[in-house]
Parts: sequence; C-alpha cells; structure tokens
Amino acid sequence: MAITKCRECGKEVSDQAAACPHCGILMGPAAKSWARPTKPLGVVLQLAGLGLIGHGILRAGEHGILAGGLPSWIAAAGLLAWGSKAVSRYQGNVPWYKKQWIWVLGFLAAMAALTLLSLSGCMPAFQWAYRADPPTGAEPAADRTLVVLPLSDAREGSNSVMLVMLYVPLCPYGWVDMPVPDPGGLSFREELAKAMADELQASGVFREAFFSPRTQPGDLVLRGNLRSSRFNTKYFSYGLSGYGTILWLIGLPQRTTSNELWIEMQIEDPASKTVLWKGEYRRKKSELSWMYVQDSGFYYHLLLKGVMREAIPSMRAKLSAAAYPVTVGQIPP
Repeated sequence: MAITKCRECGKEVSDQAAACPHCGILMGPAAKSWARPTKPLGVVLQLAGLGLIGHGILRAGEHGILAGGLPSWIAAAGLLAWGSKAVSRYQGNVPWYKKQWIWVLGFLAAMAALTLLSLSGCMPAFQWAYRADPPTGAEPAADRTLVVLPLSDAREGSNSVMLVMLYVPLCPYGWVDMPVPDPGGLSFREELAKAMADELQASGVFREAFFSPRTQPGDLVLRGNLRSSRFNTKYFSYGLSGYGTILWLIGLPQRTTSNELWIEMQIEDPASKTVLWKGEYRRKKSELSWMYVQDSGFYYHLLLKGVMREAIPSMRAKLSAAAYPVTVGQIPP
C-alpha cells in the first residue's frame, strides 16, 4: 500500500482507498464507475423545479396555497434536490453541511428568493402627477368659457399578470399587461380631464377653462374619449428561469416598460350644436430599467404633456382662422 495525495483536497490518502477520508471524493475504480454524464440531466431537473415554483405561484392565486401551490412546491423541492445532487460530485462520508449538492441547492434557493424579493414590488401601483405649463399671457382665440368634462371610457381588454413565466425554462420573460391600469377607471379619466383643463387655462386659448362633471348654459364644452391607456412591462429571465436573476445582478436589463395614451377630443358649442374643433392623438413611451436604477414605470403625465402641446396650437389656429364661431361640423342629434 502506498500513500498518495487526493486530487481534490490535496491531503494524504492510501492508494487503495475507495474514497478520500477527508473530502469524500471517490478514488480508483469507484471514481470511474461514478463518472457518468449526470450534469446535463441535473440542470434540466433544476430548471423544471424552478418552473414548478412559478406554476405553484399561479395555482396558489387561483386555488389557494394549500390546494394550489403546495403540491407544486413540494414537487419543485424534490426536483431541485435531485438536480442538485446530479450536478454535484459524490461525497459519501462528508458531513451533510459540507456536501456540494447542499450548497448548490442553497444557491438555487437563494436565487429563487432573490427573484421573489425583486418581484415583490412588481404589481404596479398606479401613479399620477401632473404640472401644467406656466401661463402664456396670450390673447384668447375664443372669448368664452370652456368646460372640460370627464373623459368617456372606450378602453378594451382585461388585465393579465403573468410574472410566473419568469420561472418557466426557456421562456424569455414574465409580463404584466394592463389595458386598464387604474382600478375602477373613473379616477384616471377625471385626472386626465383636470390636467387638460389646467393646460388650456394656462394656454390662454379661452377666457377661462376648468374641469367640471356638468356644463353651464353658454359655455363651450370639451368632450374626450379615452381609447387606450395600456401599461405593459416585461421582466427578463433570458430563458434561464431562476438563473436569470444573476444577470440582473451583473448589470443586464431587468425589465422594459411601455405606456400608451390614445385620446379623442372635440370642442362643442351646445347653443349652436356645432363642433368647433376635433383632434385625435396617440402616443407611446418605452423605457429599459435595471435592478439598481428603478422608476415607477408610469409615464402618462409625459404623454399627456406631448398631446396637449400638439393639440393647443391646433385649437388656437382653428378658432383664430375666422370670426368666432367657426363651424367644423354639426353635433349629432
């Protein structure tokens, strides 16, 4: 019997030993019998386990934690443990807390926890803040009062939250798609109308412009129709399931967010039943975000600012082109 050094830990060990007594790695014929291609299988099992975590989250939302999520999470834990053992070397007589597969499993659990922590604030809370431009001091194009009514709602579609797709192997991203990002819808439509009234008051196109849910005799009326306010965000997993979180940590983009604002507007004179001006505006804005540089993802105030800066000169030109009132069309009966 001769003494040699272990190829793994470098400590002295008998050349007849089946495994190193210090680190547990197999030696001799036993090492050759263990050297089979298990790592690819282990990675597949790990990805499947991470996918089941996402499936469990989805099921928990539909059927409750015990009935929906727990079975998937138990199966995911088994697949993750099995996969971790498959990608790790054999360490038969090493304490459990030193075994490589335990550390691999812990790493996966940490990645899953980090992903969930990062996504804990992903359900967007609708935010709105708007500041009108300073008053221009220009002469009114129409020496009348304008009442801006709440926008009517013509948005279509239902909100969907599919962030669980982050955990599905080979799926590049999870997403949130919200055609109606404001719960109930009424508040946002009123806030848009109030902001439009503030801009029109500052522009000086009318003697006075203000928001109101009701009209007064003799006032002009601005009616608006909200066609779209779609909010969409995608969180990238780069097809790596829970492993994609690592790429966020090293600086790759975490998500992309887009907002759309599509509004139809017209100014009416109820007394003469004429449409004095009409316009339709559709704008979009998209931004990339990183894990270390975050924003709210809501850009509707910027979109409306662009809409009003385009609409106000058009209103002034139409109302100033001829003696007031200028009839563009008849209000439908």
